[in-house]
Amino acid sequence: MVAALSSADVRYVRLDGARHAIFRDAPEEAVDAVLARHRVLPVNSPPHYRPYNDGIECAVRELKTPLVEKILARGLIAQSQVQTWAEVLANELNHRSRDCLDGQVACRVFQDAKPALKAYTLRKRKEIFDWINELTRRLIQVWAVHTQRQAETACRVAVETWLQRNGVITITQNPKVLPVFLNKLAQN
Repeated sequence: MVAALSSADVRYVRLDGARHAIFRDAPEEAVDAVLARHRVLPVNSPPHYRPYNDGIECAVRELKTPLVEKILARGLIAQSQVQTWAEVLANELNHRSRDCLDGQVACRVFQDAKPALKAYTLRKRKEIFDWINELTRRLIQVWAVHTQRQAETACRVAVETWLQRNGVITITQNPKVLPVFLNKLAQN
């Protein structure tokens, strides 16, 4: 039985004209059901998977360090104020130039990619979703998977395989996962 999401589980935030859903304390199955309905595969970072963990830890540090400094400087404050600071900081970080984006800001790269992203209709996402799920099923069978961790690894490999085959990401030597931006593909 999949639990339903209530309005208390989801909060919407509007930044740069885009509406973002933030799931709070929602049952994992309920969030997965919403994502599956829209053909979105959650790719979470398991503790044993360094390429994603290093990037996520860096991003968390980049957000958390200045936020903690601000909280410590102010003393006792309301949770709503901390949330506001976090949202403003996230917005500022999305507007910081990044070497990995050739000096561009993430917000601009995302906005410029929106027309190309329209190619990923619900029908196309369903095809991708089905392809990844079929490869996951095959990997689970071939690898004789017995644990949840092994099944998650199979799914991650399937997702990475699709992303690499379709030119969405590259895996560098160290091995870091880097995005391939659609505007670069369009120029080739």
